[in-house]
Amino acid sequence: TGGEPLHAMAHLHGDFNSFILTHNNERMLADTGHSCYRNLIHELEASTLTHNTCSFTVVCEDQTDPMHGASLNQGKDYWRHFDTDGKPQPPLDTGARLLLAKREGDVTVIASDAAARYGTPLETFTRVWLLCGEHMLFVVDIVKASKPIKTKWGWLLNNRDGCLDVKIIRPDRLITRRGNAGMKLFHFAGGNLSGPTCAYIHDAYHPLPAQPGEGKPGSGVLMHWESKQATTRSTSVHAMCLDTPGAVAGWHLKTEDGFDAVLESPRGEKTWKLDVTNDGSSIRVLEAPANITTEITVADNVWSVSSTK
Repeated sequence: TGGEPLHAMAHLHGDFNSFILTHNNERMLADTGHSCYRNLIHELEASTLTHNTCSFTVVCEDQTDPMHGASLNQGKDYWRHFDTDGKPQPPLDTGARLLLAKREGDVTVIASDAAARYGTPLETFTRVWLLCGEHMLFVVDIVKASKPIKTKWGWLLNNRDGCLDVKIIRPDRLITRRGNAGMKLFHFAGGNLSGPTCAYIHDAYHPLPAQPGEGKPGSGVLMHWESKQATTRSTSVHAMCLDTPGAVAGWHLKTEDGFDAVLESPRGEKTWKLDVTNDGSSIRVLEAPANITTEITVADNVWSVSSTK
């Protein structure tokens, strides 16, 4: 989500709007890291497709359009150069924008836009994270484009020690367990699920290949959902419930009018309800039984958070 200028000379990965998710000292969603730069897989492990973010495909009604079928991933052509006198040029604007970072009661909200990292025809790729208490995370993606596009969501699961347990419940959820942590992931966008793909997670960089710290095939488990229809506007939701390996099974999805997602904790002790407008301009989270509503709104590109009881 970084929006600051890039001071490094290069080393940019396609990981804007990606994130790491940890519970009980276990990384459930992880970053790929990177191996030796001389490895053939280096381009892949640095790419957008292998991170916990989105890639896009342009689908034009006019199939003779040069953009039809084009893949939109985050560019890597960001290099900070030296002037002839040996001094570095000014830090580079990466194109990413941190829009909001605020905590309101038990809800922490982060919002970031990375559309400029992909280029045309993508105009908006705003990702909003809503961390609700210790056990609930909602991820809202707001996408706008000048041509119809399909969205592909990537989720990289941590299997670096071979101790990940994955249960795939098609078409819209995953249950993963490792160590003393469990995660139940819900997909609410109606996409097609693909995977598992044997991916990589590296622990430590070394300039030579095949060194300790370099991940083996399958050290990451990569899952994707892709939207079925191309559109110029979409707002989608994912939800992650986090708990101990046994208790995570007790988190349940409920249906309630007026809400896009309702997740109930084991024994019904707490419920988190999410409602998002179609254009993503208002996001509402209701915590029950405390009956506290947190609302995130955007007007004239200004983001704000408030809560009421």
